[in-house]
Amino acid sequence: MSRPASTAQVAAALAAFASAIVLPAQAADTWSQLDVGGRTRPSLVHTPPTDGTAKPLPLVILFHGGGGSAEGAARQSAMSATADREKF
Repeated sequence: MSRPASTAQVAAALAAFASAIVLPAQAADTWSQLDVGGRTRPSLVHTPPTDGTAKPLPLVILFHGGGGSAEGAARQSAMSATADREKF
């Protein structure tokens, strides 16, 4: 039996995944799968619109609670709209 992945392991995997994302001109939501701690975990990645420059953007990770979903967390937090407005 494998040990559950820690929050730090999941965050590290998401950061590695996010570093490879090419930012679109328009905001986009993309589903991906990450292998963390021997388990495949789905992730929803929101990328804000860009102004065409190649500057790095901050990475913000939003975890939902047990029994929650990525869609529910995104909807309840309004984090995508905030990311679009604040450029992160």
